[in-house]
Amino acid sequence: MKKLVILIFLSVSFFETPVFADFYARNVSNEYYYYYGQVLKLDSKVEVYGLLYQESINLKLKLGPYNLWDWESQKYVLTYPPAGKYEFIWNFTLPKDAIIKDLRVWNSSTGTFIETVVIDLTTGESKYNPNAVNGPNVILKQYMRRDYNGNYNLQYELRISPVNWDESAEFIMDLVSPCIASYEKRQVGVMADLFSPYHPDDGAYVNAPTNISAIDYNNQQSQPQYYSGSNFNWSFNNGFWNTSAKGYNNTSTIYFPAESSSGKFLRTSTDDVLKFYQLATKPQIPAELRYPRKIIVACDLINSSYGTPVRSTFIDIIKQALSISTTDQDSLMFVTSDFNVHWLNNSFQKRTDQLINSQMDIVNSIVPKLNTLPYMLKEIVQVLNSKNTDAEVWLISDDNQTGVRAETVMDLLNQTYYSAKNKIVFNILDASQGYYGYYIQNVYYLGNGYLYQNLTRLSGGNSGSLYNKYYINYIDEALDTFAPRVTTVEIDPAPASGFTYSRIDLNQGRNNFNLTSRYYQIGILQGTLPIDINYYGNYLNNYYFNDIKITEDNVNVSDSLLQNTSLFWYGNYILNDLFLQPQSFSTINYIESLSVKKHIVTPYSAFVIPAPDGYTGFVRVYEDQIKIPVNIDKKDITKPLPTQISLVSYPNPFNPSTIISIKLTSEASNGKKSLDIYNIIGQKVKSFDLSPYLNSTEFTVRWNALNDFGKQVASGIYIAVLRTNNAVKTVKLQLIR
Repeated sequence: MKKLVILIFLSVSFFETPVFADFYARNVSNEYYYYYGQVLKLDSKVEVYGLLYQESINLKLKLGPYNLWDWESQKYVLTYPPAGKYEFIWNFTLPKDAIIKDLRVWNSSTGTFIETVVIDLTTGESKYNPNAVNGPNVILKQYMRRDYNGNYNLQYELRISPVNWDESAEFIMDLVSPCIASYEKRQVGVMADLFSPYHPDDGAYVNAPTNISAIDYNNQQSQPQYYSGSNFNWSFNNGFWNTSAKGYNNTSTIYFPAESSSGKFLRTSTDDVLKFYQLATKPQIPAELRYPRKIIVACDLINSSYGTPVRSTFIDIIKQALSISTTDQDSLMFVTSDFNVHWLNNSFQKRTDQLINSQMDIVNSIVPKLNTLPYMLKEIVQVLNSKNTDAEVWLISDDNQTGVRAETVMDLLNQTYYSAKNKIVFNILDASQGYYGYYIQNVYYLGNGYLYQNLTRLSGGNSGSLYNKYYINYIDEALDTFAPRVTTVEIDPAPASGFTYSRIDLNQGRNNFNLTSRYYQIGILQGTLPIDINYYGNYLNNYYFNDIKITEDNVNVSDSLLQNTSLFWYGNYILNDLFLQPQSFSTINYIESLSVKKHIVTPYSAFVIPAPDGYTGFVRVYEDQIKIPVNIDKKDITKPLPTQISLVSYPNPFNPSTIISIKLTSEASNGKKSLDIYNIIGQKVKSFDLSPYLNSTEFTVRWNALNDFGKQVASGIYIAVLRTNNAVKTVKLQLIR
């Protein structure tokens, strides 16, 4: 039966890249593959505290029937997998920062869950037996892959064997991941549905719904929200909010309130050696720095809806953003599209919430047939020229066709920015959803991207886009566009005595923070509390510094949740620091030791059942094993190597391929010879056929960094081993991708 790879994508904004899972089962006796699973139970328990959350996924799965078309009877026939024992296999990815904390597998003979142990990968693979009669046998491995940009991504493989064709497999997997900060809330990605195999809805089976139990220990009485805003039936029982959802993607992202209403959060925890902290803070921009401004709010909105929200809901979001982004020191004018450009007030008026609400209500009530964007921009500049004043222009537009030609954009810039007598700063929120794409000077733009990029770049303003964003995040995009912000931000947490180090920022690469945005960080603390946050950045083109006082949160949570800070720190340190270093003997040895001690799966370690008898540590990779890979007969090493035999690689280090030059004596050229490539822990990854080189004393072999299965091997150190009748020769190869 041909293997069909079925991917389940969670296409939500929470994940930087799509995550997927592929399930199939292999009959251990005849290599028959089966792809249909029936979910008997799928539970997710989400526990949120501070900047991190833990999800416990409980999946119970058996092989499910499917409807197969029978040509003789001309109808669908319910078909079951062939009898026998199977190996259940999941290949999956997780969000980049997710760490697998634990794995437990159900043992039907004892009626209990068995805890996996973490051991080095070589020992783990030797202990795992997919064809065993008795079980469970379990292994969870991690792979490191690199994309065409050279960036690595992680993939996982979970195998459980043996499972009888009419019985089930069940496991509980604990994951730890950082929350994503957004306006007054934290986003949490629920990954349970990843492990539910796809099955066509043909009525042959019924999948159990996804049951979610969720709790935010910072706000225990606050009900979670789904990203879609749908009104799921949440109930509060046994200390958790509970709901049930059917189908895929319904449980992709849920929202919880911010970890602290003050915008300041700190919690410390200690493992056996180190003291860790997690903290969050807003920039806390002082009121005296909020200088008075003149602002024109320009609305060019012709749509009746903007993705999920209808026009009125979208306008309410803009109202909220305007209210937060302005103060009573500011003065505002409003202009909107009608059949023509329509000014709602002819002079700047003092900013009040009443003014914002009344003027935006008029914008909501006027739904023009056409955008007037180019005329609006030109008229705004003319009005400001007539008033002879500086101003900011805050533009919200769903126009998507004005800036698709470079010559049109240049003409419009000449009639707007270059025609202004005074300083105008353009802040633009693109609400067009980016339906139209085009190239200008070999750069791809969506909607009016080229026009907006030039207007904001020249004027020193900001731009944002609602394209590919869920409406619950529209407020974040609007605030990033309009609200005062501190750029190029860095923070230095300074304890009362001592220092902090090995800090990890959880801000998804951003370093610009508006006055509502919180900076997330975890790290190691050496010293005593309290901690002062030295907040550095650039505000209004001037150096910004703020000394933010912060005290420790005292919410009562379990030690297990507090330990997640150190677990996440160690996992991040291994994957984003140690694995970026050259994979020397000492580095690999250290990664193995650390992963076993901290119970973390890495490309060099695995979760395994059964554990070796009396197992207390890990199998070390000794330095002499690197010099001569395993499986080489040591008696060969003691033999003197003929000086005429040579094994050289060039280039070395290499990427993407290297030439291995071989020189042999006449005696060696006539006999049996082989060339194999081993990785740093002695596993053979590539074998070359040298039979065409019979009687050849000099020849070359090219290695393109592929293994025997035609797949790319990871960066690192490899050993090329040449064997002849009377000698063994090795050379170290270094692959750098």
